[in-house]
Amino acid sequence: MLAEFGSFQMELRYLAHLTGDQKYTDACDAVKTFLVDLKSRGWPSNPALYEPDEPIMPHRGLFPTFVTQRGTFAGAAGYAAMMDSFYEYLLKQWIQFGKKDDWLLELYEDAVEGLLEYLLRYSENTNYAILGYLGHTYHPTMDHLACFAPGMLLLGVMHGAHSYPNRNRPFSSDDVVAAATDIAATCYRFYVDSPTGLSGDSVEFNLNGTYTVRYPKYILRPEVLESIFYLYRYTHDERYRDWGWRIAEAINTHARTPSGFTALEDVTTADVVGSDSMESFFIAETLKYLFLLFSDDSALPLDKWVLTTEAHPLPILRSER
Repeated sequence: MLAEFGSFQMELRYLAHLTGDQKYTDACDAVKTFLVDLKSRGWPSNPALYEPDEPIMPHRGLFPTFVTQRGTFAGAAGYAAMMDSFYEYLLKQWIQFGKKDDWLLELYEDAVEGLLEYLLRYSENTNYAILGYLGHTYHPTMDHLACFAPGMLLLGVMHGAHSYPNRNRPFSSDDVVAAATDIAATCYRFYVDSPTGLSGDSVEFNLNGTYTVRYPKYILRPEVLESIFYLYRYTHDERYRDWGWRIAEAINTHARTPSGFTALEDVTTADVVGSDSMESFFIAETLKYLFLLFSDDSALPLDKWVLTTEAHPLPILRSER
């Protein structure tokens, strides 16, 4: 999976820094080089030339979900499950080591360009910002996991991505902020529109611009609160704290048990049933992002610390050029 290729790269680079052993950094770089080289071997530009099991890769910044044992790509491109942390870590590794690795920034900006051009669409009647999948056709399916993307986009803007001269990009920082704000607002609507005030795990948008919940389970995921946290840090607009508080109250109302918090089987009905499970990311991420949302910026200065995909803080190690 693409996310497996990209995960642990921040951690490995930090391990290389602590130990002085560059084999960990070399391993990270070899993975990205392999993926870029695999994609550059010349895929047909005409979708009709693709075999049924081959993905369409219309943009250099997007990568399909899987690499097969044959050494080929498979699956759709997107920013959700099995793909997310690969893109996130391109940006965060660049930040982590003082914005020195221009090739990481280049890959990240390519990925943002692909997101804006191919994955982000707006519903005609309701103006939802849909972050879907792209294979042979566009799939207007939006997972809760994809809702991390606004936070990633805003973090990039806060650290000056997209603002370097002579990058020749067809978008500006303002375009990125607008997309992040719109996607986050749509993700928040998944909570507000639900009878429980909690979001299902995946929705499918319809031709009329509305959506149906494909997978109504709520497993205490952090992604929407993660993006709300970054929205607040970027704008300091109190409405984002209001959004977070509304979600926190819904979690406390429906998911709290005498011994902890539980995932919920179906948030589209007021008669919620717990599933007797609590993922570790609820404490590591969901509660942490809520805590940070209502804390002063000094609790975790984003010019000194960068959070891993599991919200563990690592220091930014070198000063910006």
